[in-house]
Amino acid sequence: MEKARVKKRVLYDDDTLEEMKRYYKIENQDELLRFIKTHGLKDDDSEVEH
Repeated sequence: MEKARVKKRVLYDDDTLEEMKRYYKIENQDELLRFIKTHGLKDDDSEVEH
């Protein structure tokens, strides 16, 4: 029996992204996207698709 794949979609609002930029001392959106791609976003179960 094959397990169902669960696709996790994480959505962040503008305030959360701005807080991340300040916390990690990131200057612009491109750096923020690069940071997210390399480090990932953890510990958020805001939405799960089946």
